[in-house]
Amino acid sequence: PDPGRISLLAAGIEPTDGVMFPGLVVFDHLAGCPIRRLGPAPEIDLLIADLGGEIDTMAFNRRPDLEELNRRKEPLARRALEMAERAVGTGDAELLGQAATLSALAHQEILPKPDLPGLLAVARDFGSVGVSVGHSGTVVGMMFRPGSLEPRVAETVKRHWPEARLTRAKLIGGGIG
Repeated sequence: PDPGRISLLAAGIEPTDGVMFPGLVVFDHLAGCPIRRLGPAPEIDLLIADLGGEIDTMAFNRRPDLEELNRRKEPLARRALEMAERAVGTGDAELLGQAATLSALAHQEILPKPDLPGLLAVARDFGSVGVSVGHSGTVVGMMFRPGSLEPRVAETVKRHWPEARLTRAKLIGGGIG
């Protein structure tokens, strides 16, 4: 299957991501096309916390204030992207975590995650390299160097947010089979 064709079809239905393209990509989620490929994902372990809720991505992307809100966060988002590009180019997990955290914080005005400050504090307490969020979703991923994600992190999250659904994962790049 052709990733370009798949991404255009997906974007014709609703905003999408670039998961069908190999590695990590900067992606236009509305047009369904990659802007540029960054490279392979650095090795990072994740604890993904879903605290519930749903986002209608179609309605979210039609918000009348979205363009202005995005314009206001542009300087931080641009800095986060530059950091992410350097991180992927050098395989620097810590720098990628910093970039993801900066992006997550910049996006708080657009789609607030009320529990982000608390989750970020827990992540930092356990040596996380950063946090990543679903920019049009509800999840927060705590990012750790390989092998450093302790079971106590999940126990702490569950103690503070008993309703959280937790998933352990590894950061991977996209691509079709």
